[in-house]
Amino acid sequence: MHFDSGVQMDPAVHSLIRISAKGAYPNECCGFLWGDGKSILFAAEVDNVSAGDRKSHFRINSSAYIAAEKFAESHGLTLLGIFHSHPDSPAIPSTEDTKMALPNFFYIIIPLKGNMVKEERCWILDGSGEFKELHLNITIPQSSQTSIWQQ
Repeated sequence: MHFDSGVQMDPAVHSLIRISAKGAYPNECCGFLWGDGKSILFAAEVDNVSAGDRKSHFRINSSAYIAAEKFAESHGLTLLGIFHSHPDSPAIPSTEDTKMALPNFFYIIIPLKGNMVKEERCWILDGSGEFKELHLNITIPQSSQTSIWQQ
C-alpha cells in the first residue's frame, strides 16, 4: 500500500476520536476506524478491556473485532484501523503498541496533556515491522455514506 498523499479523515470522525480521548482521560480510549480505500469515514469507541494499567495500556476484546468486521462487511466498508489515546504521553507508538499492531492497519494516536487534546498522529506498520508516519488530512470525503455501529 502506498499513502504518499496521506490519509483522509472525515471531520466528524476527527471530532469523535478527540471526544473519546477526553472522555476516557486519565485512561486510554480505543476504538475502530472504517472507510473506503485510504479515507476514514467512520469511527466508534469500544471498551478498553485491558487487565493492566488503563492509563498506559489498551486492549480490545476479540468479540469487538468480530463485530467490527461484520459491520464493515454489511456496510460495504473496510476495517482500516484503530485509534487510541496516550494520556500525558506523545503520539508515538509505544513498545506495547508495536508488539500488538497488525500490518497495514492505520493507528491513530491521540495525545493528551492533562485533559487537553494535542495533535494526533497516524501510523501504519510496514512489512518490516516498523511504524511509518502518515500525514492525516482532515477533510470532507467524497462519500456521503452514513452508518451507526453498535458493539
